[in-house]
Amino acid sequence: GEIIERRDVEFRCLLCGEATALEERSEFLGSFIHSAIQWDEVQRIVVITMYRPRTSEWSSPFTRRKRS
Repeated sequence: GEIIERRDVEFRCLLCGEATALEERSEFLGSFIHSAIQWDEVQRIVVITMYRPRTSEWSSPFTRRKRS
């Protein structure tokens, strides 16, 4: 995956990658998946959540839609 958002102060980042086994549906952006990750100073990482980006919230798998 690729880091698409990084919050170093909170030790968190958001990754985006393609999961080719996912069924493509119109409400989701292809077969991409997002993973929210947190790490600590001891080099441990924790997957907080994983989800499929929705077309209503993301203009591409890597870009959030601007809120109005």
